[in-house]
Amino acid sequence: MSLSVPTSGQCSNDAASPPYRTAAERVYRIPGLLENIVSFLHRQRDYLNLALASKEGFAIPASEFYRSTRREILVKSFQRGCDPGVRELSLPSANFSCSVRPPLELQKLLGQHPRLREISIYWCTYIGQETAQNSQLYSSGHQSVEVHGLSLKGHLQHDQRWFVEGPYQIDDDAQIKWNGCLSLHTDQLPQREAVRTIDEILGHLASTVGNAVSPWSILRDLHSPTVTISLGKLESLLRGCPGLATLSCVLSRSGETATYMETLSELLRGPGANLTKLVCKAKGADLCMFARHLAICPLLSVTGTLDWNPHRGVAVPSPIDGAKVVHLFLSIQMPRGWLDSVPGPLDVARYLRRSVLPGSQITIIDSLSEYGGDHQKLWKTTLRMTLETLEDDDKRGKAQAEDAAQPV
Repeated sequence: MSLSVPTSGQCSNDAASPPYRTAAERVYRIPGLLENIVSFLHRQRDYLNLALASKEGFAIPASEFYRSTRREILVKSFQRGCDPGVRELSLPSANFSCSVRPPLELQKLLGQHPRLREISIYWCTYIGQETAQNSQLYSSGHQSVEVHGLSLKGHLQHDQRWFVEGPYQIDDDAQIKWNGCLSLHTDQLPQREAVRTIDEILGHLASTVGNAVSPWSILRDLHSPTVTISLGKLESLLRGCPGLATLSCVLSRSGETATYMETLSELLRGPGANLTKLVCKAKGADLCMFARHLAICPLLSVTGTLDWNPHRGVAVPSPIDGAKVVHLFLSIQMPRGWLDSVPGPLDVARYLRRSVLPGSQITIIDSLSEYGGDHQKLWKTTLRMTLETLEDDDKRGKAQAEDAAQPV
């Protein structure tokens, strides 16, 4: 019994498939490969060239022409019943200005664009088009779409139904579901409304019982730079939103300082373990102390007052357990009479470097201050240069230790 082995370039269905005439034909016979190639392209010119290389592979690159586009560009395609393969669609805000909870024909849009994944609502300003950084997640069957851009101010600040029903009035269609809020910015709201918004979210998280899932539990970005969040509220937020990755808020020390700081670190090590970026204004305690206890977050930005009194006569600290900050940004505000109460930049730089792991980067951000003038600028410039020198020393020490560990 003999077996016939196909030679190179042949396949078992050669009789059914014509031989490859070009390299493009060979690629286009493998749809998965072609889709992978197309994913690396971004210019319409490249899509066109790839689509025209061979008729067998025209459809896949051609479907990318309108991957991200505005609705008015597609009017003719709609009229002809075509699906241009839109994944990202931009809509003007004209239809979203006259209602407390503006309407959104989401079912119609999903019907017109089966591949739709993102909708961005924009409005025109003197500097161009802008989109508010608020994002919602909706779903219809197995299809999900993120909707970006609705401004809270003027639309939703007076209508509390959106905390439960979502910010848009969707067509009366049971297939459309508001899954929740992905990103929320309250800095566009008046202070009182911003505080009330955070309290409403925490109240809804707390009121969800049993197997019910709060639409706020999927929140991943919360920007409330003017809202003070207590330790209790912070714990409720981190436990209720386990996927929260970015947080901006005000942290104000209450009670005994050491206890407050230890609790803050425990929250970041525990329910806040997924937090990757924290931007906060620190009040009620020294800026450096806040920075050390918050250094568990990989990307950390702290604004606060430098109060050196708690550090006088105290040994320079070491990083707290779980410290993993990669980049620490500090915006230092000096207290009144700081020239008599704040030590030289070298002492502060040593404290900061010892508060984080070797290799962590520290950047001093310029900030406006009522006091200090040129003296304060000089002090901060010296601090910046001293930190860079200490950072270079850490790198050299680490390199020498690694070289010494190498076998001879």
